[in-house]
Amino acid sequence: MIFQELSYVPDQTLEENLFLGRWPKRGGHIDWKTVRATTMELLQQGDLSYAPDTKLRSPSVLDIQMLEILKAISYDAKIVIMDEPTSAITNREVEKLFRKIKELKARGASISYISHKMDEIFRIADEITNQYPKCETTPGDEILRVERFTQPGVFEDISFLVRRGEIVGFAGLMGAGRTEVMRVLFGLAPIRRGACRSRARTRRSATSARASKRAWSCRQRTGAVPASLPF
Repeated sequence: MIFQELSYVPDQTLEENLFLGRWPKRGGHIDWKTVRATTMELLQQGDLSYAPDTKLRSPSVLDIQMLEILKAISYDAKIVIMDEPTSAITNREVEKLFRKIKELKARGASISYISHKMDEIFRIADEITNQYPKCETTPGDEILRVERFTQPGVFEDISFLVRRGEIVGFAGLMGAGRTEVMRVLFGLAPIRRGACRSRARTRRSATSARASKRAWSCRQRTGAVPASLPF
């Protein structure tokens, strides 16, 4: 599976990432000769001009995605699942990715392509499955209300409420302020203006220290999940 949040170790080399957890062995030791030769062959297949000992801090997002595809090829995978693979790449890079998908298909691999970009789905899919909740629910009591959240120069006058049993989604392009609003909501950044009411308690500020005590952090860098809001 190729995740939307790419799973790689940036401080390890390209060849180390390709073979992480499945090292070829010879005489009880890692067979680096096989690792290097296989990596060179895969890089040629992927038309990537990196050296096998390149640290993965250097390649672009697209190239790292290509490496994930090459890893699937090295496994001789018959089923490859791609989760939002074009979420952070340019239109030109999308074309390169689609060419590689066609090559995988020609090899006999089946590909499950997950995306909310319907133009891509209609372009490359042979079959389409639309997963959407078919049941109806009635929202319950209000459990969270945000009023006029503001961080000058970042976002302005954000208000919303959440009821028990409903899902509230935030949408927007990169840089639109979604992440920044969530950081304020969970106490990783201060509220400059506005207030938040949770379970009948109102707070007009939330500090990172308080959030840390509640064991909250962003999903990519520190990985904890809060038991409750830090308000």
